[in-house]
Amino acid sequence: MIVTTLREIIFSMQSGQRVSKIILKSSPDMLCTNLMCEKVTLPCMCKLEATLNKINLDYCTLLDLSGNSMTSLPYNISRMKNLNELHIQNNLLVSIDDTLFENMTDLKLINVTGNPLQRIPENLKKLCIF
Repeated sequence: MIVTTLREIIFSMQSGQRVSKIILKSSPDMLCTNLMCEKVTLPCMCKLEATLNKINLDYCTLLDLSGNSMTSLPYNISRMKNLNELHIQNNLLVSIDDTLFENMTDLKLINVTGNPLQRIPENLKKLCIF
């Protein structure tokens, strides 16, 4: 199943469907609505991280988080062991934590264009599109 909203991710979990692609490109779902969060009304990982914690990510092969003004990646993408493509272009990422990708042996592409990256881990450079 291909999902394009956080609501669809929750629905897939409730209906027992496998999520193969998560496409949240320039998604309003990425804006924080938690009044207790310091990033309320700004791009924030809290909703995405909470949603991803609720589902089985073993079948996800593509994650597109491009164009969301993110300053960091959700920590739980490290659970996406079968991820082939990660699209994180056109965000506000300054660095990428290579420990997020330790279990992703199938990862073939990370699109990082349009980010003010200051550092990319050596072991990820061969996968990156700049």
